[in-house]
Amino acid sequence: MSIWLLLACGTTEKETTDTSVTEEPSSEASTEPANEAATEPSNETATEPSSEASTEPAGEPGDEPQESDFPAVQELFDSRMDEAIPMPLDPEEVDNTTAVAGFMISMTPVITLQMQISFAGGQENITCPTIEGTFPEEGLPEEDVVVTGGCTDGEGVTYEGSFVYNAAGVTYSDYTTITPSEEEGCDLSTTSVFNGGYRLDFLSGGFEYLTHFQNEEILEDCSGTDSGDVIAKGSLTMGEGENEGSNLINGDATILMTQAGMTLWMDILTEDELIDNTICESEPVSGTNTMTNGIDSFVFTFDGATDCDEEPTQMLSVNGGEAVEVEGTGCSTMSARTGIMAMLFAFGLSLVRRRRE
Repeated sequence: MSIWLLLACGTTEKETTDTSVTEEPSSEASTEPANEAATEPSNETATEPSSEASTEPAGEPGDEPQESDFPAVQELFDSRMDEAIPMPLDPEEVDNTTAVAGFMISMTPVITLQMQISFAGGQENITCPTIEGTFPEEGLPEEDVVVTGGCTDGEGVTYEGSFVYNAAGVTYSDYTTITPSEEEGCDLSTTSVFNGGYRLDFLSGGFEYLTHFQNEEILEDCSGTDSGDVIAKGSLTMGEGENEGSNLINGDATILMTQAGMTLWMDILTEDELIDNTICESEPVSGTNTMTNGIDSFVFTFDGATDCDEEPTQMLSVNGGEAVEVEGTGCSTMSARTGIMAMLFAFGLSLVRRRRE
């Protein structure tokens, strides 16, 4: 699965602005390799998730190392953060990426396997990867579910590593999928590796996530592969709005992307993003999402309550400048309607209802 697909929300500016933003990293910066040894998959072992979630903020360059339920990924995050440079933000190309994106990464293997089980007609019809315990059709598992690779399924997909999923969260230990190309004559494969995971805070109903996602994807012309590496660290709460079926999202995240020996960082703050199909089906009706690299600040304001467009739009202010309308948002719209994000919200809201009972 493409790293960029997971993070992108497809924003294109309708109007131009003269606001100055961060320049592309200089060649001098790019010659300093990030920690090469750290780019290897970690050897973190699958442990039973703790019911306690970390309450520490995602952090910024220079912060002291933090304790974590995922120590190997936390150590990697800290080392890369020390070397990271600001992620370039271009108002004509920037994608409105909310804190949901990091949680999507943390949930991807769980949701993917849940979909496989559904398509197969039940867990009993899945022989690879191996599943010990009962994978829930919805909500949280009542016991540990241990998923283990070391096999190849009927579609030719090879699984390695493992993950443990229970009511407190999920822990990935080099959980790997190797998917061969479906194109005739293309002998390459796409490889995805997950480490880290997320924890549920039962008191608040929120999630703390720290996930390392490595991806080597086949190029469209099958001439080779393109490698990418993301660490997402943050928190997310998904609650119910005033109207039935509405969703209220708050969260923060730090995203580290490493490619070609260089690590880029960006912080995200999603505040009171309200999705309510009774008011607007195509876009969030209110709230803001702020993306910053420590130099530039991009503030997206959701305005579906007053300007509900068939093709979703938001208002974008760059570095405190005048807000202009921008079009296109994938992550937020998808969360209210279809796809993996719809499943995530069903999952999240089931926790809210369960806590209230």
